[in-house]
Amino acid sequence: MAELLVRAAPAHSSSARLLHPGQIVYAVEDGFNHGKNCYFNADNDYALYVLKVPGVPAEVFQKYLQEEMDPLELVHWNRRLFRIVWEDLPRSARRGVERDGFGVVTPAELRRALEHIHTGAREGV
Repeated sequence: MAELLVRAAPAHSSSARLLHPGQIVYAVEDGFNHGKNCYFNADNDYALYVLKVPGVPAEVFQKYLQEEMDPLELVHWNRRLFRIVWEDLPRSARRGVERDGFGVVTPAELRRALEHIHTGAREGV
C-alpha cells in the first residue's frame, strides 16, 4: 500500500516556489512514520495529511512528484505539476483526514481527484 503525504493548507508565504495545497510531498510504502505535522489543520502553515492507496506500490506515484520548471530562468520550483483536488476526494476519505489525519482511497477514486496544475487534465494511476 502506498502512502502519500499531501500539503493541506496554503503557505503563509507568497513564494510561488512552495508546494501548494493538494500537491504530493512524497510517496512511501505503508507504515512510514510521517511525523507530528501530519494532521489536518488549515491554520497550521505546515499542515499535511496522508492518503493511503491500497494495492498500489509507492513507485507508481513518482511521476506525480515531478517539479515544475520555470522556462525563463531554467530553474526547478519546489511545487509539483500535479495536485489532488480536495473536493473530488470521496467524502469518507475527507472525513478520515479531518478526524484522523489520514484517509483511504482506491486507485480509481484517486484518479478522479488528480489533475495537472496547468492543463487541468485528469491523470490516471
